[in-house]
Amino acid sequence: MNPRRDQVRRTENCFQIWILEAKGVP
Repeated sequence: MNPRRDQVRRTENCFQIWILEAKGVP
């Protein structure tokens, strides 16, 4: 696998979690 591609996917997951947490905060 391409390590850079795995790193990008990991960053996207972090970003999605950050968005979900931001939506949960009023």
